[in-house]
Amino acid sequence: MSTPWVAEDSVQDSMKALVAQYHPRLAMIVDEIIVIFREKSPEVGSLVIPGKTSKAPSILALLGKKDYRFIITLGEDVWKNHNSKEREALLDHHLCACGATENPQTGEMKYYVRPSDVSFYQEEVTRHGFWRNGGVHMPSPTEIEQIFGSKDDDDDATP
Repeated sequence: MSTPWVAEDSVQDSMKALVAQYHPRLAMIVDEIIVIFREKSPEVGSLVIPGKTSKAPSILALLGKKDYRFIITLGEDVWKNHNSKEREALLDHHLCACGATENPQTGEMKYYVRPSDVSFYQEEVTRHGFWRNGGVHMPSPTEIEQIFGSKDDDDDATP
């Protein structure tokens, strides 16, 4: 396993620009979000995981000079193969995972990692359509391929 490193200033600046443009709830803590890299993105089965958003452990404040709220960890192998638009989208994706809510009684902020809005498996959609939130929309095979890409492995049998 490679040793992680802090992303260069241009990446941190891109993250801060995205916060300013799309994530006002994070503006007060933008300097408490750090982007780091690992040499290689982890893989789960045949799926490459290009990055991860996590809450920073409070012990970091004891060990370092800054109390970070979130850590965005990216795989350099994926990052270097993306163009600038894809890199921006990847950073934005991870900023979307940074949740913040204010307690209306105390004004205290609570920070958390948000789950993604959509989570489906290709096989599930093929068999049952988009069934969540009431009603079922059965996508065509073309729509499924547009959303998920072509299915190369045999994780689950399709109908």
